[in-house]
Amino acid sequence: MQKIQTSEKSIELITNNPSLNQTEMARQITQLTGVPCQTATKISRDTSPSLVLIDAAKMSFPELYEFLRKSYFNHGAISCALFQLTPDALTSKLAEWPHVEGIFYEGQSVEELSEGIAKVLKGQVQVPPELALQLLKTLRRAPRQNQITPTLSRLSRREKQILVRIREGFSNLAIANMLFISEHTIKSHLYGAYRKIGVTTRLEASNWAMDNLLDDEDLWD
Repeated sequence: MQKIQTSEKSIELITNNPSLNQTEMARQITQLTGVPCQTATKISRDTSPSLVLIDAAKMSFPELYEFLRKSYFNHGAISCALFQLTPDALTSKLAEWPHVEGIFYEGQSVEELSEGIAKVLKGQVQVPPELALQLLKTLRRAPRQNQITPTLSRLSRREKQILVRIREGFSNLAIANMLFISEHTIKSHLYGAYRKIGVTTRLEASNWAMDNLLDDEDLWD
């Protein structure tokens, strides 16, 4: 595996029960990827890691979901990957969070995990094929008939603009560049929009926009 040659990237291996095994794993990930990896019990606000690697072995689904929810709204753009995850019907709900860039099931070797991590750090999304297919089937659906709802009327013009771009698959950074505003402002608008339309994930927001924002020509004049 080709190492990532940069001193600007870092990895935090988050575990609720640090042990010598996790410390050794972090050392091996550092050696295999060329990116410094250290263990922690929570995301560091000071170091702003390039990737947060979450040990799912001893965390329940509610705990994992709450961790992802807090990390998204508190840290925003920091990429996350879950490893030692047990495949089940709820896994796709974890993968719906827009900052989850990697899903690694239990039983994978440190070498396989490190190879996936290296790809995530290069901008790729790494999820098991069957999970990717499940997410694709969820996304690829016919939109329902557009309806003007009270919720739609509560959205600001800017929030509608951003939701339309979310529906089209653009990232927060790309939308910020299109609208000539900061990525932080995009996140603030999304937070408000999510609350108004009653969703928690980017996929749900995209589906909502598909159903309710079909005609957007009046948003850009």
